[in-house]
Amino acid sequence: MARPRDFDRQQALERAMHIFWSKGYEGATMPDLLEGMGVSRSSLYNAYGDKLALFHEAVAHYRQTIGESKRQPLLRSDSAKQCIRSYLQLLVDTALSGDGTHPGGCLFTNLATSLETADESVRQTVLHSLNQLEQQLYDVLERGRQSGEIAADKDIRSIARMLLGLAQGINVVSRASKDREQLEGMVRAAMTALE
Repeated sequence: MARPRDFDRQQALERAMHIFWSKGYEGATMPDLLEGMGVSRSSLYNAYGDKLALFHEAVAHYRQTIGESKRQPLLRSDSAKQCIRSYLQLLVDTALSGDGTHPGGCLFTNLATSLETADESVRQTVLHSLNQLEQQLYDVLERGRQSGEIAADKDIRSIARMLLGLAQGINVVSRASKDREQLEGMVRAAMTALE
């Protein structure tokens, strides 16, 4: 007969997500995970599998919770420019919130800055997320071009990639500096590309 779990699986997964978010995949050691999640090694393996399986489950949890809420402005029916502005402003506000509930920045940005030695499936997970965000930005821009809000001669694929870079840049810069004016200046400069 299997022994019942003596921990809250979702709560432990949330903690694992925060550890990967703070330390990256390579930086999150098994002792970090075990201590931070409050589980034994055998409980971790029984509940999640190995470190890589835990990572993928933590990433899926991030996408379903925090990631989706951050991308909500891109799904609105507002004007394309307003959707983009709202999305970037949300990133700035989130980066500066300092509420202590999250490590700061974006899980995928933090992972992307430490991919030199990462497992190939970790690399593909990060790349997939970045590609998805680029496509969402492109779709908003295309909607704006179709409505005439964005000039037909604009290279919206390049603009989508620039906005993707800006989104990641906001997350990185905000970890070093909590200067709202600096971050909002970055957003204002990016919005000029849509004029």
